[in-house]
Amino acid sequence: MFEATFPEARYILDLLKAINAVAEEACFKITPEAIAVKAVDPSIMALVDFRLEKNASEEWVLDGHEELKMSVSVSETLRIIGGAKAGEALTITYDPEEKKVRFILLEATGSRKRDIYLNTLEEFEGKDVTPKVEFKAMASITTKALREAVEDCRLFNDVLKIRIDSEVVELSARSDEGNALIRFPKYSSLIYELEAEQETASHYSILYLSKMLKTGLSLSDSTRIDLAKDKPMKIGFEIPYGKLDYYLAPYIRS
Repeated sequence: MFEATFPEARYILDLLKAINAVAEEACFKITPEAIAVKAVDPSIMALVDFRLEKNASEEWVLDGHEELKMSVSVSETLRIIGGAKAGEALTITYDPEEKKVRFILLEATGSRKRDIYLNTLEEFEGKDVTPKVEFKAMASITTKALREAVEDCRLFNDVLKIRIDSEVVELSARSDEGNALIRFPKYSSLIYELEAEQETASHYSILYLSKMLKTGLSLSDSTRIDLAKDKPMKIGFEIPYGKLDYYLAPYIRS
């Protein structure tokens, strides 16, 4: 039996949306210390690596098990509790014998309590396909600025190029109609950190990046990108008591 109470339901919704940016379904591993999930999209182009520690909750109880696995439809979970209001607390309970997850939404004044149940999926667990990459460049940028740069590139193509060297971060895209080039110099107020062993550049899908940054914008002011030439890129967001990382496969031009 697992039970955890979180003081702000909408924060948990934002985290679920971040997972849903990659996966419709996910297997959550629950331990006495944390809840975690690794999930890939059907095309195996993107992976989400998420962990939330027990300290994010007001109450965290795991009885009778060292670990539980809870497989659910993330998109369906969002549909049924997506109407959570600001200030509502969320309690999640899961009994593997019942094969149901219970969501309790409680208004701050205690004037309304809502119980919603979701059937779990048949237990599944995908392979750990976390890429092992030796990154050559890293930049930490404001999430808002990075998302705006991606959307500028989207005006011209569905693929963009990211280039990092010791002095600048560049995003660019081109088409027959024109091109976009967005540069973030090292000493820009929008850059928190920039390191590069060598100049590194790769191409990536704008569709995936846009989804990741849209959800990340509600969770973190900064985004860290780790880059290696023609290798999966790592996109990380700082979240309280946990981690949210994405890996995105490169677009290899033929």
